Amino acid sequence: ASDYVKTLQNADGGFPDFGATSRAGATIDAAWAFNAVGVDPNTVQKGGKSPADFLSSQSASYSASSAGAAAKLVLGLQTLGLGATSFGGINPRAVMEANYDPATGKYGTDLFAQAYFMLAEGNLGATVPAASITYIEGLQGADGGWEDCCGFGEDTNTTGLVVRTLIASGVPASDTHVVNGLAYLKASQQADGGCPYVAPGASDPDSTAFCVQAIVAAGQSVEAGGPWDKGSGATPLSALVSFQNAATG
Repeated sequence: ASDYVKTLQNADGGFPDFGATSRAGATIDAAWAFNAVGVDPNTVQKGGKSPADFLSSQSASYSASSAGAAAKLVLGLQTLGLGATSFGGINPRAVMEANYDPATGKYGTDLFAQAYFMLAEGNLGATVPAASITYIEGLQGADGGWEDCCGFGEDTNTTGLVVRTLIASGVPASDTHVVNGLAYLKASQQADGGCPYVAPGASDPDSTAFCVQAIVAAGQSVEAGGPWDKGSGATPLSALVSFQNAATG
């Protein structure tokens, strides 16, 4: 999979999302993926250009585009082993933290932005603001799920990310919010072991990956014999692997 992603790198060092043009968000996603499998993203280069080179040229405009982007850039810089206070002519951490409202605990306009801010603060070694935890917990639905924003409806992607974020922020896996969040994901799980964006529906790799991250963060097994085994070896992990394109990786 990492070999396949490498083939998508552009001459500016960045990576595309859809189409061929490099995008800052997709470049950070690629850096996260390489780092997760033990590949230093700084060594992934094309024509001598690395992801950091591309992000340096985009940092100011990307951080200014949305609160979520500002937080995601800080997380990306942490993955690249770069400083979060001086990069690309700006102070990414200061830009990020300017979007946080300490009175309400709210960051940005959606829960992906909220989660990225909380994860970034924790990774910086700072104490995740208690108000930000209370804020995100207060948005949990009656069935345990979370929606990304205002009327979108609850989904597995947002719920999986929030569960992972709460645990990373120091909330124990035994906490009611985490337990109920996992229950929502459990109720969404399909017979093939995977997760759809919203149940009922067909499992997809993106949603299944978010579910896997939440399950692992909670210290539970995603493999055969574990609590998420649907029988006959149908697990979140087997479902995720089944989506890989055998021809390209």
